[in-house]
Amino acid sequence: MTTDRTDSREDLDDDHQQDCDETEDIEMPDAPTTEPTPRRPRKLDNRSSGVPLRDKKPNIHEMEEQVIQLARTYSGANTHCPNCKATVTHTQSSSSSHETHRASISVAVTTERHIKSGPEKDKVSEARSRQAGRSSPRSDPHVASTSQYRSLPEIPAGDEWAPSKEEYEGVEQKLINTQNLLSALRHREGLWNTAETNWLAAQQTWTAEMNSWKAKEENWKAEANRSREREEDQQTKLTALEAERTKSDVNKKMWEGKEKQLEDDLKNIRILWKRTAKELNGVRTQGQGFYQITDNYLQGLITQLRYNIRSFAIQYFSGTRPKRITFEPNRVWRTCMEPITDGSEAYLDYMISPDQRTGIVQGFLWRILFHEVFNNFRWAGASRSMVDMYETLRYRPVSSPMSSADVEAIKKFHIWRATTVGLLLDSMDEEKRRQAASYADEWKQSLFRAVDVNLRVLQSPYKEDYKHNFMDIVDEALKLDREISRQVSYVEWIFNDRATARAFQPEAMELENGKRPSKNESDVGFVISPGVTKRGKSSGEGYEASMWLLKMEVTCEAPKLS
Repeated sequence: MTTDRTDSREDLDDDHQQDCDETEDIEMPDAPTTEPTPRRPRKLDNRSSGVPLRDKKPNIHEMEEQVIQLARTYSGANTHCPNCKATVTHTQSSSSSHETHRASISVAVTTERHIKSGPEKDKVSEARSRQAGRSSPRSDPHVASTSQYRSLPEIPAGDEWAPSKEEYEGVEQKLINTQNLLSALRHREGLWNTAETNWLAAQQTWTAEMNSWKAKEENWKAEANRSREREEDQQTKLTALEAERTKSDVNKKMWEGKEKQLEDDLKNIRILWKRTAKELNGVRTQGQGFYQITDNYLQGLITQLRYNIRSFAIQYFSGTRPKRITFEPNRVWRTCMEPITDGSEAYLDYMISPDQRTGIVQGFLWRILFHEVFNNFRWAGASRSMVDMYETLRYRPVSSPMSSADVEAIKKFHIWRATTVGLLLDSMDEEKRRQAASYADEWKQSLFRAVDVNLRVLQSPYKEDYKHNFMDIVDEALKLDREISRQVSYVEWIFNDRATARAFQPEAMELENGKRPSKNESDVGFVISPGVTKRGKSSGEGYEASMWLLKMEVTCEAPKLS
C-alpha cells in the first residue's frame, strides 16, 4: 500500500510538469498579491498520543478540535511545481477497511502568469487527458473526481515541503489511534459525567445531612444551656433553702433561749407574787387597809357617765335622718354595734326612728367603752402585753354557784390587781405620767377616727364640736376605770347578750327614764346602758355574793319603721 502511494505521488509530479508546459497560453485570473503562510502540521500533544489522562478531567471538545486540525494538516500536504510555482495538494481519504486503504490525490493548478499561446493550451489538454486516463474514477474508486479539486493559496518558491512515506504512515496510524482514543475518551467522559452526577448528588445529600446535624447540634447546645440554667436555678434555690434552714436553726435556738428565759421570768414572777401576797397579808395583819371607795361614790361616777352619754346622743343624733344609710363595717362597728341586737340587723331599723336612734347610739358608745377602756389600763399608758397578762391571770369560775375554791381564787386575783395598780400609781413620777398621757391622747385620736366614720352619717348637719364632747366622755371613762382598778372589789359590767334571758327582768333591768313596761312590752329590744355588779368589800372580804350597784337600762319597744 505504501508503494502505490509513492508511485501515485511521482506520477502526479510528472503530469503536473507537462500541464505546466501546455498551459502557458491559457488566461488565468490574477494571482493573489499576497503570499499567505503555508499551514504546517502541528506537533501532537501528549494527550492525543494514547497516554491516559489521570490528573484531570479530559476536555472532549478540545480533543476533537486537535483531531480535526491534525487531519486537516496531514491530509493536505502542499508541494510546489518547480516551473510554474503552482501548489499541489495531496488529500487523504480512508476507507472503512485499513488493508484496502488507498491514497487519493486531488490536483489543483493555479498559476501567476496568463496563458496566451495555443500550444500551451494543447499541452494542458494533453496532460489532463493523460491524467484522466490514468486516474479515472472508474479504474480507481479511491481517486477523487476533478470536481473535487480545490485551489490553495500560493506559497513562495523555495519553501516546498511534502511528507515522506514514514511520516505519512505515522500520521495515518496516529489518526487511527486518535480516533480510538477519542472514542475511549468519550466513553470515559460519560463515566466521568455519571460519577460527577453521583458525586454531586452525594454532596447534596451530605450537605443536607450536615445541615441537619448542625441543627441538631444547635438544639443540643440550646438544651444543654437550658439544662445548665435549670441546674443553676436549682442550685440557687438549694443555696437559698440551705441559708433559710440555717437561719431557721438560728431562730429556733434563739426562741428556745427566749422560751427558757421567759420560763425563768415566769418562775421569778410567781416567786415574787407569792412574796408580795405574803407581804400584803402581813400589811393587812398590821391594820393597813386597801384603797377605799364607797358604793355611793362608785354609783355616782357611773350615773354621771350615763347622763353625759345620754346628753351627747340627744344633742348630736336626734331629729330626722335619711332612711337609707350606708355604714362601713370596720372593727369597732362589728364589735360594738352588731351585738346590740344579738347579731341581727334590727339596729338599722332603730336608727331610722328619731325617738329610738338616741338609744341605739348610747348602747353603741357604752360597748365602745367596755371593749376599749375598761380593764385596759389606758390611763397608765399600758401596752397590749399588759392587757394580755391581765386577761391570762384573771380567774373565771366554771361552775355556778361558785365553790369555795373559786371564791378564794377570785379574791386573791383582785387583791393582786388592786395592789399592783396601787404600786404602779405610786411609782409613776412626772415623766411617766406625761408619757402615759401622751399615749392616751394618741389612742383617743385613733379611737375617734374609727368611730367617726360611721357616726358622722347619723348627723344632719355634721357638727364639728361633737369630737370634743366625745373626747370628754372617753376621759371620764378612763378616770372611772382607774378608780375601779385601785379598789379590791370585783366590779363587773353586765349586758343583755344571748346568755341572758330576753324577757324583761325587773330585778336586773329598768326602762329609760324610770318608766315601767306595759303588758305588750315584755321582751327586751336592746340594752341602752349596761348594769353594774359588785363582788367583795373594800376590806378584801365578802366575795361569796354579788350585788347590783346599777340595773341595766333597756328598751322594750319594737322598731318604729314609719
